[in-house]
Amino acid sequence: MRGNNTEPETALEILLYSYCRTFSVTPEEAQNTPIRTINKLMSIHGAVKEIEAEEIDKAKNRRG
Repeated sequence: MRGNNTEPETALEILLYSYCRTFSVTPEEAQNTPIRTINKLMSIHGAVKEIEAEEIDKAKNRRG
């Protein structure tokens, strides 16, 4: 399931699952959300998580 060998249908199901978990959306709501919107929101969420991780690392390094 990792890399470029994922079937498109499986990749879509994983994306929908992740979107539902991340934003507390029901699968029915997710299926009615445009894929562009889901992709955009998941990209933004990923960027925010990266920034959070960097800030946590910085705080840990400052403490010792």
